[in-house]
Amino acid sequence: MKKLIYFLMVTVFTFSSCSNDDDSGSIENPKNSYLKVTIDGVEKTFNSIVVNKKKDEFEVDVLEVTASINNESSEKITFSLKDGQIGSDAISGYGWFMYIYNNKSYQEESFSHIISKNSDNKIEGTFNGKMHWYNNDTHNYEYKVFTKGELKINY
Repeated sequence: MKKLIYFLMVTVFTFSSCSNDDDSGSIENPKNSYLKVTIDGVEKTFNSIVVNKKKDEFEVDVLEVTASINNESSEKITFSLKDGQIGSDAISGYGWFMYIYNNKSYQEESFSHIISKNSDNKIEGTFNGKMHWYNNDTHNYEYKVFTKGELKINY
């Protein structure tokens, strides 16, 4: 009986002490995730990523992603998509894609995004196009052009 108890204790201790001690990620980006894009000719890497998984009003699992540069709040890209959905309509067919810069929220104008992976806690894809913000004071649109957009997110 003592051997059985000893065996169970060793087994429980062994499995409870084995965890992922991989600390290869940086403080800003602990899971080696990123969103890279060139905006109006300037290359940017959004390296602080937050993914929230929620259920919508129809009980569908939705991923809401917010990406910033070094956790700064003045410039962010945020989007949502249905968990598991891939393809060219993974975002536009279900969710949204928005760029926030200096308290201005830019919306998609002519935009393309292709999600190639959305499973196993990973989202990968590409995006590019033009976004706009409407200035209520001048009654004009301001535009931002996105090229070479790439995202690799582990959560």
